[in-house]
Amino acid sequence: MLHVDVSPKLATVLEEAILRSFEARPMRGGMTQAEVKRRFEICERIWKVLRFEHKWSVQRVCDHLYRFLLQEIDGISWEPNRRVLWVPDGVRQRGPGRTCS
Repeated sequence: MLHVDVSPKLATVLEEAILRSFEARPMRGGMTQAEVKRRFEICERIWKVLRFEHKWSVQRVCDHLYRFLLQEIDGISWEPNRRVLWVPDGVRQRGPGRTCS
């Protein structure tokens, strides 16, 4: 289970990432409860690695979650960027549902 040190919008970000992943990587049988659960568990694992092992901010994790989820679904290994300097997606380009703050 995810730790509760996050903003209230994290659930929305997780839901959006999972829904968008079904649009980008649809399944033959549609969106099953088992596949939703599997993708949620992938998001949870990504969250833990980025937030707790790499000490990324909540915003930074939210900005990368969808892309890393797709890579996991595609069977592509992903590596977190180790740069200290990072610009949130919302600063570069404003868009709905793009931030956790």
